[in-house]
Amino acid sequence: MTRNYNEAKELLSETLYQAFKAYKDLKNDAAFLSFVFTIASRVYYKSLDKRVVFDNDFDLDEITNRNMSPETMLDIKFLKENINKLGDDYKETLILFEIEGFSRKEISKILGIAEDTVKSRLYRARRKLGELMGVVDESRIG
Repeated sequence: MTRNYNEAKELLSETLYQAFKAYKDLKNDAAFLSFVFTIASRVYYKSLDKRVVFDNDFDLDEITNRNMSPETMLDIKFLKENINKLGDDYKETLILFEIEGFSRKEISKILGIAEDTVKSRLYRARRKLGELMGVVDESRIG
């Protein structure tokens, strides 16, 4: 989220502190990861007083494997560039769902929005991303 080592350390510290304080309220241990991400998101949003912006500064090596072909790495770079052209709300929702692997319900809790809003954002993000990437067959992106 922060893309800054010192800010990430602060975020981690505050998140762990808040999670420790609120752990007794956790009703389902299986939801712990979502619980921690929700706290981290709220702490981060509160510190910025705005939505998360996934910027273009992350290193391509973070998501690539050194054994990938140059064509695959180029495809990933193209995908990343187009994801970064999406609006922040769409980008954030798409990344949490497709890359981070959270469910729609977990994303709704993390972002503090209705689950139907998550579904709508995912649909619109996929559609827009498909347009940006030149995907013609809409059935492949919805």
